[in-house]
Amino acid sequence: MSGETEGCDLSYHGIGSMNTARAMPAISFVPGNPGNVWQRNIWPESRRSFITGTVLILITLLCPFTVAGQNQPQTVATGQYVIDLPSAQWRAITVSGADYPRDFSFSDDNDVVSLRIRREIVKNEGVSTTDVAERQRRLDRSDKPGYVTRAVESFTGALSGTKYSYEYVSAGKLMATVIYYLRVTKRAIYRIEFTGLRKMLLDLADQTDSIARSFRLK
Repeated sequence: MSGETEGCDLSYHGIGSMNTARAMPAISFVPGNPGNVWQRNIWPESRRSFITGTVLILITLLCPFTVAGQNQPQTVATGQYVIDLPSAQWRAITVSGADYPRDFSFSDDNDVVSLRIRREIVKNEGVSTTDVAERQRRLDRSDKPGYVTRAVESFTGALSGTKYSYEYVSAGKLMATVIYYLRVTKRAIYRIEFTGLRKMLLDLADQTDSIARSFRLK
């Protein structure tokens, strides 16, 4: 041979007619071998097992860092308020012309949970957050198919208020909404509203509570 070829593997070597083949171990040419002798290139089973095990260990060690990156909390500060989002799966929805985001979403392989933040002004100082929640409950009861009230209860975080949640059916899917009414001034109340599949909201209950508790004025 006039040149050298590295890493040349042969899966079988033909013997006799073309229809006759005999399986042979993988062999390769080793440069610098006296007499240009072709030699077997077989890794011991123990070495292959060691390499496979090492790769699996590395994957196991690296995966938690990927998950941890997704679970890193983030703080969103707008011109009016500040909230802490528990993970990078919560994202702000940018609206053209808006000074700051008022809508957010959480997405995974199943579906999306939406978060809307709005400010409401009540007519007089005597209207409580519970009054606002009960008014909304009466509207939802007559407007939402399959409506079922889950809770109307006190809620305390950086701001105090009322938590109201309910279930309903939309397009054949069992949905849910959780609303936190938080008082910021005598007449101003912020509405923190989460909507999505019932199962997703149940799974995210700790996160929705955490976001509402973190809500505060800038």
